[in-house]
Amino acid sequence: MVVFYILDALLLLSFLSLGVAFMMGKGDRFIAGLNGMSDAGRGRFNRKKVMRFVGFELIIVTVLITLIISFVRLSWVLLPIILGIILICTVAIGLVIVNVSKYFQN
Repeated sequence: MVVFYILDALLLLSFLSLGVAFMMGKGDRFIAGLNGMSDAGRGRFNRKKVMRFVGFELIIVTVLITLIISFVRLSWVLLPIILGIILICTVAIGLVIVNVSKYFQN
C-alpha cells in the first residue's frame, strides 16, 4: 500500500515540475502540436504565452488529480466523479482557448 503512495507522489511531482518548467518557458518541444509544426506554423503562435498557459493548466490538472486520488482513497464516490468531469472540461476548454484565441497568436 505504501508503494502506491510513493508512486502517486512521484507522478504528481513530475507533473508539477513539468508545469513549473513550462511556466518558465522551457520545454516547448514537449507540447503536442507545437513540436510537430513547421517553423512557419510555430511562428504563428507566441510560444511564451502558450507555454505559460499550458504550464498553468498543467498545475491545475495536477491539483485536480491529487484531489481525485485523495477522495478515491477515502472511498468517496460522487466527488471524484465531479472532479473528473471538471478535469476533462478544463483540458478541453484550454485546448479551445489556445487554438481560437487571438491572444496566443503573433
